[in-house]
Formats: sequence, structure tokens, C-alpha cells
Amino acid sequence: MAKEGDNSFGVASVVLGMLSVLSSIIFPIALILGVTSLIFGLIQRKNHKNNWAIWGIVLSIAGIILSLLVMWWFNSVLSSPDFQAALSQAQQVQQLSDQIPTQ
Repeated sequence: MAKEGDNSFGVASVVLGMLSVLSSIIFPIALILGVTSLIFGLIQRKNHKNNWAIWGIVLSIAGIILSLLVMWWFNSVLSSPDFQAALSQAQQVQQLSDQIPTQ
């Protein structure tokens, strides 16, 4: 059990929350870090209400939201008609270049 005034979960929550925000471009990792940070922040808040808990919770929520936004953005880009057309055109160019004899 945590001793009186122990900020271990709060510090871990802040560190994991910062890593979640910074790695939001890699959304699976950011989601895992964000959820873990949120759990640690809530544990810290339950044991000792202090700024470590608050900042850990804020950073974890920010990391989760950023990673979800990045995931949504990647999905919208990859499923857009313009991207699909460009991908199809690139595949056609690749097929044509494969047919050119090399010396």
C-alpha cells in the first residue's frame, strides 16, 4: 500500500501521459499509454488528491483524444477517392515499368 504523501502513481501518470501525447501519431501505442496513464492518475487521485493526479489525468485524456483524432484522420485519408485514384495510378505505372525490358 502507498505510504502517506506517496506520489508514485501520479508521477507515473504524468510521464505516461506525456509519452501518450508525444506518441499520438502511433495511435495503438498512444492509446495504451493514455489508458494506463488515466488508470494511474485515477488511483493517485483516490489515494492523495494532488496536482500530480490532476496533470496525469489531463495529459492522458489529451493523449487519448489526439490518438483518436490521428486514427480518424488516417482512416479518412486512406479511404478518400483522391487517394484511391492516386494509388491506382501508381500501381498502373508500376505495372508499365515492369513491362519495360532492361538491358
